[in-house]
Amino acid sequence: MITSLMAMPKRRGRRRRRRGHTGENLWEGEAREVFVDKLDEWDRSAQDLQAAQKWLHECATNSHVNYTAVHQAVLRGWGAR
Repeated sequence: MITSLMAMPKRRGRRRRRRGHTGENLWEGEAREVFVDKLDEWDRSAQDLQAAQKWLHECATNSHVNYTAVHQAVLRGWGAR
């Protein structure tokens, strides 16, 4: 059975707005705001992707462990071990 993606863990909170290396704004205005908004959007997407990858890895690992346990039980049932 396929588990819903809704069961995936939620991503972490929003990052703070970025500033220049010296702590001062390197550029101002609408272009900077659009850039920061898109950067935040990209960051949220990257966090979501990492969470999905972690969830998928856990599912695959769990499936492998379950398959191995079932395989061993079948072998024992047939007297192989």
